[in-house]
Amino acid sequence: AGLIIVAPIGMTLWLIWTVVGWVDSWVWPFVPNAYHPEELVNRLLGRAPDNQIEVNVRGVGVVIFLIFIFDTCAL
Repeated sequence: AGLIIVAPIGMTLWLIWTVVGWVDSWVWPFVPNAYHPEELVNRLLGRAPDNQIEVNVRGVGVVIFLIFIFDTCAL
């Protein structure tokens, strides 16, 4: 009975993770480097180029995509 409950939940989470990664990889080339989370964090903290923090935030591309879609629909 446990596998019947856990398997669909696991597959759903895996599918969401995959789709979010796919949308991020499609959207990120269109976003200027100044707006990437890694650049924003390092600029706010005043980090030198040779001592930067690496930030990998999955899903920001999806948020940017949704903002773009809703913004263009409002026009």
